[in-house]
Amino acid sequence: MAPIFPSVTFVRNENPVPEAERDMRLQNPELGISDTDHMAIAKYADGQWQTATIQPFSPLTLHHGSKCFQYGQTLFEGMQAYKTPDGRIVLFRPDKNAKRLNISADRVAMPELPEKLFLDMVKALIWVERDWFPSGEGGRLYLRPFMFAAGNSVRFAVAKEYIFCVLVSPARSFFNRTVLNVYVEPLLRRASPGGTGSSKCGGNYAAALRSHQEAAKHGCDQALFLEDDSKIQELEVTNIFFVMKNGTIRTPCLNDTILNGVTRASVMELAKQRGIKVEESDYYFKDFYADAMSGEVLEVFACGTAGGLIAVGSFYCPPDETKASNGANGHIDGKFLVGDGEMGDLTKKLRSELLGIQNGTRDDPFGWLHEVRGDDLPQFSDN
Repeated sequence: MAPIFPSVTFVRNENPVPEAERDMRLQNPELGISDTDHMAIAKYADGQWQTATIQPFSPLTLHHGSKCFQYGQTLFEGMQAYKTPDGRIVLFRPDKNAKRLNISADRVAMPELPEKLFLDMVKALIWVERDWFPSGEGGRLYLRPFMFAAGNSVRFAVAKEYIFCVLVSPARSFFNRTVLNVYVEPLLRRASPGGTGSSKCGGNYAAALRSHQEAAKHGCDQALFLEDDSKIQELEVTNIFFVMKNGTIRTPCLNDTILNGVTRASVMELAKQRGIKVEESDYYFKDFYADAMSGEVLEVFACGTAGGLIAVGSFYCPPDETKASNGANGHIDGKFLVGDGEMGDLTKKLRSELLGIQNGTRDDPFGWLHEVRGDDLPQFSDN
């Protein structure tokens, strides 16, 4: 067992995936499949975090009474690492993820993870797994840090043991298209005031799965969630933006029902740098529908870590919801387009600029990229 960073040790996988098999997998990587050679893990017990380890990838063994099973005490983050044209390995705004993980942890009574430990584990794992970058356009490593409650008691109480892990998934694109069709969820709610909607808790996403199924039945890619008064929240795994005719970009304001997305914040900063006004305000679906029909809304796009920035071309409202939220709309099947249903000009520009910064083909005036350097890992620099 050799040290990597002062807080992380390394146990090498002596039986890694054969190079030929790895190369075959990387030809068409599926985002979310995490079975590379190594994983990162740290355990919390006796009131403190223990030594973190980069170790061979393997399933976890947990007691049936672990509170992650019994009470859903889980949370996660999503991050991406890129290989730039000049060969550097970079992470996109990992400090934001480290901070947000602790915000989520506080909401569900889980221990704070030192930000340095979070970053050290992520960087060490990327460096050890750097051969898993897919080659060619769009290749990246998607990282899934997650924390959950362990233990051996089904009693309802705050757990005394926790596990933090980081997995790696070679990836290209989350969506197999550049324009989304969105289903407007008429009944189910992803989050409510005072709940956990602004945290990346597992239960938030479990609550969205039924709507995801329903969206797929209607040929849609994601569901849009509303509050009881039709106020727009967000999609299943992405924030949402509206490009108005007057040139303003509008997005729902942050509250305890909407996640403070890292990509959301980045898009807003990028737009403001371009001189584009960004408005954070409540937006009701009936008003959005009227604006889309009148041409006041020119474009809609969604954004998130895995999916990047992607256009929304159409919305589908189940018939009852169509009548309730905006009256007869002339569309028998409840579907309406935004503009011509394709990616708009501003969406294209912002998407190109954001991706260019992320993958190192454009300058990074914001200092968003954090380089993962082999110099930090001298004992493995020649591996």
